Amino acid sequence: MISKASNIYEDITNLTNDNSTILISVKGVTISTADLASIYKDVAMGENVFAKIVAAHDKILTHGLEVGKEMVLAIDLDTGEVVAEGYGTEHHTSFDYIDENYQGRALIIHNHSTNNTFTPTDMFTFSNDICAHMAIVQAHNGNIFSLRKTKTQYTPLDMEKLDKEFKQSAENKGITRQNAAEKIPLLLANFVEKTSKENNWIYERN
Repeated sequence: MISKASNIYEDITNLTNDNSTILISVKGVTISTADLASIYKDVAMGENVFAKIVAAHDKILTHGLEVGKEMVLAIDLDTGEVVAEGYGTEHHTSFDYIDENYQGRALIIHNHSTNNTFTPTDMFTFSNDICAHMAIVQAHNGNIFSLRKTKTQYTPLDMEKLDKEFKQSAENKGITRQNAAEKIPLLLANFVEKTSKENNWIYERN
């Protein structure tokens, strides 16, 4: 569990009297104090960790916009230390291993060039990782999506079941290759919200 809790909303709004201050700017995409406050305001973390989280968002967004591929960072919420790092393709990334000593303390951040929220694979990975307390998708348009576990114990999800449910949802909504780009974002958002409620996760976006 997180050993040092801090009021992160107070910490980041105290950086400036203007809650719209730009903390990150990459190729015309900006992330403000308010964007991050909406995601991290209730997250317990160690002292001075927030600055390292901002740096992680900056690094991942910069990599995504300049290279066009996904990357992932796992951060210890107690110390801000990067405990795992990985680089992937346009639509996939992974890292090898997080030491179990970080159980319930890891923040996992990765990027999506599609600007969509979590995929069923992302949710499967999050649910089965005993170290992951929180997961973030940093979209290339500046949107941020988060999932947070509310219990120390975890319930692993079944990837086959998740995939089947999502495909059935797509079929029920009449999604085809021709209209997928238009309809998939809303379908994914609804699917993540439903899955989060079933597993007592907190799902938020900026």
